[in-house]
Amino acid sequence: MHFFSTYRRQFFILTLAFLTLLFGQETEEPAGDASLSFDAALSRVLEVDPRLAHLEAQLEEAAGLADQAAVAPNPTLEAEVENILGTGAFEGMDAAETTLTYAQELETAGKRRLRTAVAESDRETIRIGLEALRLQIASETRTAFDRVVVAQRRLNLRKQELELATQNLDETRRLLEAARVSAVETARAELSVRKRNFGLRQAEREELAAREALANLWGATDAPTLRVAEMSALAELPALATIEALLGTHPDLRQLEGSRNTSEAELELEEANATPNVEVFAGIRHTREDDGDTAFLVGVGLPLPLFDRNQGNIRAARARITALDAERETLHRELLLEVRSSWRELSSAFSDAVELRELLLPAAENALTQTREGYREGRYPLLNVLEGRQALFDIQEAELEALERVIQTRAALERLIATPL
Repeated sequence: MHFFSTYRRQFFILTLAFLTLLFGQETEEPAGDASLSFDAALSRVLEVDPRLAHLEAQLEEAAGLADQAAVAPNPTLEAEVENILGTGAFEGMDAAETTLTYAQELETAGKRRLRTAVAESDRETIRIGLEALRLQIASETRTAFDRVVVAQRRLNLRKQELELATQNLDETRRLLEAARVSAVETARAELSVRKRNFGLRQAEREELAAREALANLWGATDAPTLRVAEMSALAELPALATIEALLGTHPDLRQLEGSRNTSEAELELEEANATPNVEVFAGIRHTREDDGDTAFLVGVGLPLPLFDRNQGNIRAARARITALDAERETLHRELLLEVRSSWRELSSAFSDAVELRELLLPAAENALTQTREGYREGRYPLLNVLEGRQALFDIQEAELEALERVIQTRAALERLIATPL
């Protein structure tokens, strides 16, 4: 099996397509002229999400630290005056010797390169986190966007169910006047209308809450009145092996891999730090005795690594690598279990939706068509037609519920394999 489509925003979305509601009736949309596409919603969210600003600032900080790591040590300029303000021959300034030296520390064993590599690795880890966050935001936005679609479709369905219940009540009252049904049937029809009214009010609240949740992602305090575009469709369910193969792109695993790369660079740096740096210097010395002679001097300084060979830091760096390897393996196993569980839930929801769409909906539509023909020919009463329409509505409601399950499990999988396919 293979994926049918991928999202432009570098992540895939698993979802289902809805069929147009019953028999050429136009889908009612919430009041208002505003229309919103997913790309437009995502752009709004990316512009204002404070988490992005936080990570972008951290990335800038890491860039500054990387620049600083590449800088060589500053030289030292020293001035020294000897043999002054003493006694005897050294009284006053007559015997003074003035020395001016310029010293430069020379880093050995490629320390600057290795130090820069550590800083660049830290920077890359933050960049990976920023990329993962953008994918997470896109997934959150898609989930909220799709829930608005579901809520608006359910609201439209509730309106049609109320209309159907009202028609059923009118027909029942007509039959009661003709003494063809009992008053109990009328009471049942009236109860059905009340239940549909209650369901409609529930759907209105859910649709408002879904719009509020979507608008909150870009910082809006009130839910705008808007229509959302259709979801994209998934032709086939992705194979579990395909999902498992993509698990390595999970943000936490990628960041652990980045941390391991940093630790490897730190180990190399600590090993290089076992080799002491060399300091070279040169200068000029002037004496006031005799004719005020001047001489040049040069020298080199080399610490002796007799006691401190940086062995403790090297050992600690090696232990960090081992710990990160174990942490990554543990996390990979835990995520693998989550992937399999989420995929099974998605597979169940997808199968339910496919069966509803491809088997039950056509059967219900066919039964309603035949009932309508029979009603026009006088073979069936109107109540049979109304019952057929209600059966179709029930299947459409079941499809909505399956879609909600798909949205939830799709979001879970996206968090696990945040990557384009």
